[in-house]
Parts: sequence; structure tokens; C-alpha cells
Amino acid sequence: MESSRTSIALCCLCLLALAFFVGGCLVCGNSTVSYSGKGAMVSQKTLDQIEPGKTSKVKLLALLGEPTRKKELSDGSELYTYSYVKKTTNNVAVFLVLAMHEDDEKHDSLYFEIENDVVRKFWRDSSAG
Repeated sequence: MESSRTSIALCCLCLLALAFFVGGCLVCGNSTVSYSGKGAMVSQKTLDQIEPGKTSKVKLLALLGEPTRKKELSDGSELYTYSYVKKTTNNVAVFLVLAMHEDDEKHDSLYFEIENDVVRKFWRDSSAG
């Protein structure tokens, strides 16, 4: 009789432990990426098509569209700025144990200096927000 009570108690203890550990192992997560700003993200493949001293302003606008900002410089040249923000949101949860939320923003701007309707030079400025 004592042996059957011990077996039942052991089985109950095992089931309880199993329920606890299986329940604690349910992990879910997701990640979303969104872009904001007037400008769009510009790929390296697109940038490789732009050659300082050769690429015209018309071709630049055809490749990238209208800039976020235009500024006329003191020497008569123009500065076109293309800006966007990439926001990544990560959510992770371990059932009944832990929940995490993380936001990350990356600000990216491309600058094109244009002289006599030709791209003179360009550069990128990126920063984490």
C-alpha cells in the first residue's frame, strides 16, 4: 500500500515538474522594420551607379527621386539631401517568465553636391537614434 502511494506521489510530482518546465519553455518573438521620412533607403547597388564628375542631376533624380531637402550653396552649387529613419522593433517573450521589448532607430542621410548640373561628390552620414 505504501509503495502505491509513493508511486502516485512521484507521478504527480513528475507531472507538476513537466507542466512547469514545458510551460516555461514557450518562447515567441517577432521583429518589425519600418521606414519613415521623405527619402527612401538607397541601396549600395543604386549608389554604385552614381559617378562623381559624370552623373547628371537628371540621372540622380531619376535614380533617387526628389530629395528630402535642397540647398543652394554660396559658390552656386547645390546640396541635395536624402534622409530616412529605419526603425526596428523586437519583441521576445518566454511564457510566464520574461518579456522584452526593444526599439532601435537608425538615421541615414545621403548628401549630393551638384555643380553645373553634374554630381561633384556625395557622402553618407549614418547614426543610431
